[in-house]
Amino acid sequence: MDAQGAQTAITAFVKSVKPVGRALMNETGDLTLSVVAPDQYRGAVAEAIAKDAREMASRVGPDYGVEIEGLSRPVEWARAGLSEVLLYMPYKLVVVPKR
Repeated sequence: MDAQGAQTAITAFVKSVKPVGRALMNETGDLTLSVVAPDQYRGAVAEAIAKDAREMASRVGPDYGVEIEGLSRPVEWARAGLSEVLLYMPYKLVVVPKR
């Protein structure tokens, strides 16, 4: 189901619920997404970072390498659209001469 279909289904459900006592349900704002246990994606995020590091190292030439800082940080996420999230680890890529 796409986001519009989900919103339509939610709206229909909220309208179908009859209020009981003081309980009240209403529909407000946009749909909210969340990611349960984002660290479960650590391997995939780390591989994307490693790929970026390899590509950068190949661009600067054989006398240089890269150092990656920040891989010990937790995986974070941000909403990237109505039905998409972006997973990331803030990191720093430093180009250094090979020793």
